[in-house]
Amino acid sequence: MKKNEATGIATLIMLALIAYPFIWLYETVGQGWFLFIVIGLPVLGLITYIVGAWQSKAEAMELAREEQRLLAQGWVFDDAFNLRLLAKIEHARTEADLNWARGQLQKIAYTLVGKNVPQEQKDRFTAVMKQFALIDPLYKQIMEKALPVIQSNPGVTQSTLYKELSSKEKELMRYVFYFAHELGHIYRKKKGNSYRLFATKEIADSLG
Repeated sequence: MKKNEATGIATLIMLALIAYPFIWLYETVGQGWFLFIVIGLPVLGLITYIVGAWQSKAEAMELAREEQRLLAQGWVFDDAFNLRLLAKIEHARTEADLNWARGQLQKIAYTLVGKNVPQEQKDRFTAVMKQFALIDPLYKQIMEKALPVIQSNPGVTQSTLYKELSSKEKELMRYVFYFAHELGHIYRKKKGNSYRLFATKEIADSLG
């Protein structure tokens, strides 16, 4: 068999293999559904992609305009704090995204301390932080264990609760207690390098 004939036969076989699924589908579902599946669904997918991309671009442009407006009011933006980052944190839902968002919030909380930023900027972060804590499973897990201890031992120091923990675990506990205070789930009162923890502000005030 000549080389050209062999190549031609191989090409026909390949075309037959490619065409067979389409022929089977046509015979199975009929012309109407065949056209919808082969043409309609890809077109619908393309339209959905284009609309999604357009919406994402529009949202990015809107965030950029808002950042410019807020910069003119004295807000401070950098890689650790910007509206795009906050928007991504607000949309975190999967475990991986929640872990990432939690780390970002911790970084922001530390970077805002001591920064000369408007109170409105701090309030914006606090609002995002509160919303995140309400859906953060780690926050809920730790508070379910810590709150009964705080209720039974009003005024217990924060450092006492995590003194046996690793550095990473201590950092998570600081994150949780910081958020819990901001959310009003507990009340913290500064004591030296740590905090005294109370179930409510009223209890803290009554005990001094």
